[in-house]
Amino acid sequence: MQGAFLTPRADETYNSVEGERIKIKVAIDLGVIRRNLQGVKCKLSRQGGEIEPKLLLMLKADAYGHGLERVAQATSDVVDAFGVVSLEEGFKARKIAPKKPILVNLLEKDEIETAILNRLTVGLSNAEQLAKIKHLIFEGRVKSEDVDAHLKVDSGMHRLGFDLKDVRDVCRELKLAGVELKGVYSHFGDHYETQEKRFQEACNIAREYFPQVIRHIASSHTLSERRLQYDCVRVGLSAYLGAMTVESQVVASRHLDAGEYVGYGDFKTEKPTNVAVVFGGYADGVDRERFRYVWCGKRRFDTVCVCMDVTVVGTGDCFLRTGEEVVLSAGERQEETAKNMNTIPYTLMTAWRGRIDKIYR
Repeated sequence: MQGAFLTPRADETYNSVEGERIKIKVAIDLGVIRRNLQGVKCKLSRQGGEIEPKLLLMLKADAYGHGLERVAQATSDVVDAFGVVSLEEGFKARKIAPKKPILVNLLEKDEIETAILNRLTVGLSNAEQLAKIKHLIFEGRVKSEDVDAHLKVDSGMHRLGFDLKDVRDVCRELKLAGVELKGVYSHFGDHYETQEKRFQEACNIAREYFPQVIRHIASSHTLSERRLQYDCVRVGLSAYLGAMTVESQVVASRHLDAGEYVGYGDFKTEKPTNVAVVFGGYADGVDRERFRYVWCGKRRFDTVCVCMDVTVVGTGDCFLRTGEEVVLSAGERQEETAKNMNTIPYTLMTAWRGRIDKIYR
């Protein structure tokens, strides 16, 4: 095989000419996100002098695939606080919103000092984190009054958080360390009747030690339940629905006779038909097993096979031209698409990766 490929000489220099590369375009409408949040705020408005709950926007997972920095910039004046998962996400949000409360839900114990020094709110969910906070205060590395923490309670999902039986001891230890707990929170699963009772018990205990502690458990799925709104609601999905449209283009089309195999042979044509090859495959987030169809104009075409780099769709009697725009996921159809894929909108929003361009409108 020697000589089959060009081998450059060491003294050669090359000039590259950059053209527009074919990529999947993930179009984000920030105005939709703002309007969604304003709609949530309207739902939270209360009558009779009651205090309106605060609104916390979740920015985790790159703002559900919509771009953390751009979403934070666009919504900082609409929401009261942000929520993230990692310390890195907390730093990104802090640069955009220097004075906004930012709750970090999943800190390693060795990240807690950095989080406190950067005025991030610690999502306190386990004994190791608690021990670290006490150690930092004892060693004089942080001041107790600088610790901003919200206590995470496991009310029934059994993922993160302290058991209800441990809440009193945690509150007592924080009080002895001079820490004023700022919040207590949990998260609902799909069956939340028992969770509601456990969370209320945890809140009652926390308020015995910290009367001003704020309580939050409602998210997009439960924010319409007024009794569950407490002092703050955390919004994720409700903010992002309809804001993302994912587009690609046809890179090849051909006519096939009956009995032809397509791709690696999983699909065989039953009658003469046209097929189109669309840029983007499972390396870019197109689900190999469950991606069912795409749109071109007003017509919907079924997926034939998904490869690493491209997706082949059957177009029947329609012959698509190279370069024609194809919609892989439309904002207004996200829930429908997710249902037909037997999944949830979250997976569609966060799937796109690799050879993509985010475009903001």
